[in-house]
Amino acid sequence: MIFPNAQSKTFLLAAMFVGLATVPSMSGDAKSWQDETVLVGKQGDQTVVKGMNGEQVLFKNKDAQLAIEWAMGNARTTVVLAGKYMVDDSIDAPRDGVTLIIDQGAVIEMNLDADPKTNLGFRSRTGPMSQQLVPMIYIKDRNHVRVYCFGDLVHGQKKKPEGSVPSSVQTFPIVFDGRGDIPMPLPDRNTRMGKVEDRKYGIDGGTLVATGSCVGTFFLCLDAINMQVPLVCPVPAGGDAVFCMEGCDRGVIGMVANLAKEKGGQGGETVDLNAACGNISFETLIGERSIEILDCNASQAVIKEAVSVGRPNVLFTLTPNHGARWTQSPCIPQRLTCERLTILADEDAAKLGIIRQRNRKNKLAESVTLGDPKEAGAMELKDIKIDKLQFFAEPVDVKRTIIVPKLPEALPRFTVKATVEVTLNDGSKKDYTKEVVIDVSQ
Repeated sequence: MIFPNAQSKTFLLAAMFVGLATVPSMSGDAKSWQDETVLVGKQGDQTVVKGMNGEQVLFKNKDAQLAIEWAMGNARTTVVLAGKYMVDDSIDAPRDGVTLIIDQGAVIEMNLDADPKTNLGFRSRTGPMSQQLVPMIYIKDRNHVRVYCFGDLVHGQKKKPEGSVPSSVQTFPIVFDGRGDIPMPLPDRNTRMGKVEDRKYGIDGGTLVATGSCVGTFFLCLDAINMQVPLVCPVPAGGDAVFCMEGCDRGVIGMVANLAKEKGGQGGETVDLNAACGNISFETLIGERSIEILDCNASQAVIKEAVSVGRPNVLFTLTPNHGARWTQSPCIPQRLTCERLTILADEDAAKLGIIRQRNRKNKLAESVTLGDPKEAGAMELKDIKIDKLQFFAEPVDVKRTIIVPKLPEALPRFTVKATVEVTLNDGSKKDYTKEVVIDVSQ
């Protein structure tokens, strides 16, 4: 099977460990959060699962994937502590309503030589199945799963033997995937325009916070409704988009930042609404000399504030039906509103581009610029509205600060704080801060 049943896999293996304790059943009387929380750590070459007291071993295995899946299958909250964890395939969420916390200092890496079987499927310009994409953390058709990643998910990429289809394999950090059972290879993409009522979602409710490392790829949500993504502010890499959605509806996104890897460098996209997303709201989007702040394909989005640190290549792209590399959901009428657009650059960077209406061959059909900022007020095109435009001095430095309290001591309720501080050449500073309260007792 393309998507193995993680629950049956882990529980079958658990039965082999006679004599090891199990987490009390959550049926019947409600348990305290301590009784529903387990800690995953390293003990020699074993990955061990313990209770909150850190003494009794509940489960252990050399395969970190099986240990973490067992923990998620038997406890409501799983905390992966600092250490190096090698996995042979995706870590699958085995059921609804669980919480996974990857602490600072935890490093998860996939052994691609183990020939992982999971595959998201992918349509590219070179044809279907050109790549095998393997999520490291995989939420497949599970509702209300919460993932808080403060550690490092090491990106892996490998060419397969000549003649293989697909020809290469690479990892994605965290994927929420509500597409159900999908055929492989994927059928032709669906470009028809449709209403939200016509669409189906395999995931209702999910939460993602990511501040660690995901160099090389982006966090991804597919065919999910009511996603909550308060914060995505990974280690600066300057690469592709750090967050992507396709076929999603009613998503509430907080602060997303994609900062350059080196001082004065360029970032990729900040967010990619790859296709067929409706009613997506963003609090703050931050990109450093971005290729694009937001790539919005056949989607609807409202941005409270978009911030460009330095002059971007393109501010926004809004196209009718480009993308759709995964979903079969019908496209919806595109519309983009930005309540406040902040450009941290000198006024000679006035002519900033907005790309609209690419055709199916991805050739530029129309481009517009903001024009002179001294004259720019509310800007409204047919499908793009910018309420307020602000220009400031050129940036000379960008600093990212992440504050995560010590775990598991800070449980059950703690606050994560992310700050992007921009120093301008006139000596002033602009701070963008997001605080997220995490409560595992609820």
